[in-house]
Amino acid sequence: MSTSQVKLNGTTIISENNGKVVYNITPTTEPITANSGDFYLDSSSNFFRIYLNGSFQNIFNANIGATIDSPFSSCSDISDVGYTGIKKLYTTFGGSVSATPVMVDFDTSGGPWIMMSFRFGVGGLDSYNDCVYMMAQSTTNSPISSTGRSNDQGNLGLGDGAFEFHKIFCENLGNVSNISTIGAEDTTTLGGYGIYTRSIDYYNHGTNTLFSSTEVSAIQDWVAHLCPLIPHCATETDSQGLTSGDAWDDQAGPDGDGGWQLWLQDKNNAWMRATPKDNTTDESSSAYLWTENSYSESLFPAGNFSNMNTSITNSTGMYTTKMIIPKNLATTGGTGGGCMFGSPLVRNFRNGLGNTYNNRNYFLIKD
Repeated sequence: MSTSQVKLNGTTIISENNGKVVYNITPTTEPITANSGDFYLDSSSNFFRIYLNGSFQNIFNANIGATIDSPFSSCSDISDVGYTGIKKLYTTFGGSVSATPVMVDFDTSGGPWIMMSFRFGVGGLDSYNDCVYMMAQSTTNSPISSTGRSNDQGNLGLGDGAFEFHKIFCENLGNVSNISTIGAEDTTTLGGYGIYTRSIDYYNHGTNTLFSSTEVSAIQDWVAHLCPLIPHCATETDSQGLTSGDAWDDQAGPDGDGGWQLWLQDKNNAWMRATPKDNTTDESSSAYLWTENSYSESLFPAGNFSNMNTSITNSTGMYTTKMIIPKNLATTGGTGGGCMFGSPLVRNFRNGLGNTYNNRNYFLIKD
């Protein structure tokens, strides 16, 4: 057995054992001063960190997340690895579930982000793989049942400028005279005006299947951020000022309404009115965009918002972070038109590629 050693202040830091070099590195905190190439074993994370380009970066196993045996737990685990583009990696969502593959976007600012899509088993638009929801008054009286409603223009403020209402969620949904042909639902067929609650599933682009209920529950506990470049979007059409003044955070949830409301419910059954106002102009629409810490509203076309929920500001954000992955949505109505919900189609996203993958609009999340 060899006794070759290198010591520093009496501590062996390098030794040789049967022809192999062994390094003994004591965990420590980040050095105050460093030169390019310096590295240390971080005592808080147990990751090796190397000083490059003016800052310390984690030195990871190059395969972290690449196999089922080396999943990542937090998006921060893979932020310094050097991945680019969109990659399929394995995650446990904070160690809460078995490793599952997901698609991860490394190029969008603020990431890395995990890609997900809504999937509405009832009321989802067939041609868009059920990632957009619509409830209408009847098969022939819907948000897109006339060219006047469909072609009303507005601006969501997401960088695409002004465009027609029927293009909020889809490239060219157009004017549809009978929405039963595209998968939407309506209150007349269901038996009349009322509160209709629908569960929401989630599509995993890493498996091309739905996330399991166990995985969705884990994601709802794990998630903290929704990418602001693709906020959740809820719309109302033809409420014409008839909507009741229910508070956006009223925990009694939805009730009967003279206009249209769309609500979201989180894992813990908290409610949030996702359409907190309406467009008071007849035959017109409004759209509402949400993340965990932001809110915005748009008119289609120009008009006036009803005078309610005026306390909401651009920084209000969702009622809870679990609302990023809502369990249910609910609609209530009392006039023509209807509601829609989903991820808006952001055409200028990823330098014009848009937020479409596997023929579905997607949104981005992280912990």
